[in-house]
Amino acid sequence: MKVVLNITETQYTVLVNALEDYSRIIAGQFDVLRMPYYDRTAKNGTTKDFDRKLKELKQIAFPELAPNEDYGITCNETPIDSKIAYELYKALRHERWRHQPSRSYCTVDSDGPLRVSGEALPSVEIIKEADNPENK
Repeated sequence: MKVVLNITETQYTVLVNALEDYSRIIAGQFDVLRMPYYDRTAKNGTTKDFDRKLKELKQIAFPELAPNEDYGITCNETPIDSKIAYELYKALRHERWRHQPSRSYCTVDSDGPLRVSGEALPSVEIIKEADNPENK
């Protein structure tokens, strides 16, 4: 089966961020949950409470992991969904990097995705509106 998404740049960014967060959360990297809520909890003076609750939640979800431990992306214990989400995330970021006007420098996005799931790597193609044959 082949699935084609036709999404806006804003939707693309949301998808990339969601894939990264999903991949990290189900690998036990709960700290990623701090970022979307940090300003909110800081404003309300509850960052310490929030961090404590995150640690408690992680302990419930991953009792086998130490507080500062998580599963790496290549670890055998990392769930397959985490690995697939990671590959999708990296493929999307790499394609965005390819379309930057000045990409002569190396970044974490300059390399394509690392194959970790055993699934075929996803292919991503960004078509700018001006280049889209449907717009002509």
